[in-house]
Amino acid sequence: MRKFLLSLFILSFLACKEEPNYIQEQFTGYWEIVNASRNGKITNTMSGAWIKIKGNEMMDNFFTSEVKYPFTIEGNSLIHLCEPKRIYNVKYVDQDSMVLSTKHLKYSFDFNLKKIAQ
Repeated sequence: MRKFLLSLFILSFLACKEEPNYIQEQFTGYWEIVNASRNGKITNTMSGAWIKIKGNEMMDNFFTSEVKYPFTIEGNSLIHLCEPKRIYNVKYVDQDSMVLSTKHLKYSFDFNLKKIAQ
């Protein structure tokens, strides 16, 4: 019984993942999509697409037609407060690259982005 409880405790500890603590400055910049997939398949329709984030505003040239809207960060989500709001799951971000996923209509998208400018 002790071994079972110890194993259960260890598994519970390993299963707990701490939510990432992203800050707004990590996302600031002009990001260009270097490759994208739609429903798990590489797509070229996002060629030339970009996201710009400055202050508390975000805009893109693919979902929101270059109109600025505010955004927030909650856990591992970057939430673009356009209409309808768009929730991006942040899979990875560092000083010059970012990986996001989102759903649009009936499609799942994954974006690999490269920071072009601050």
